Amino acid sequence: FPGLDMNFPGLDMNEWFGLDIRFTVNMPQDLTMDLMLLSDDGAILTIDDVEVINNDGIHAAYPLMETVKLAKGLRNFRVRYFQGPGYGLALILGWKKPDGKDYQYIPRRLLGRPPAAASAPG
Repeated sequence: FPGLDMNFPGLDMNEWFGLDIRFTVNMPQDLTMDLMLLSDDGAILTIDDVEVINNDGIHAAYPLMETVKLAKGLRNFRVRYFQGPGYGLALILGWKKPDGKDYQYIPRRLLGRPPAAASAPG
């Protein structure tokens, strides 16, 4: 991964904010993958509404890893992130096959928008 930046592109804040990031990953086949969520401060990863990695709390940039079986088809990913006090920002989600060497970004060709929320009856 490239070096950690001290802010996110297009975001003119460096403390006390949160992000709720939702996206799909179109798994081409059933795969077991090692996932890594690095954050400064807190971040929680859920896949298909199941908590997979909990790296919550106020802390310096720190990675947590978990091995997950991902079924073929669209998987709904969600990363909830918050930045607390101070001037240190980091949020990286990476993956690799269990026998792989280095974590990589999830390929852009597998990423998509989450399904639209069901509209409430009027």
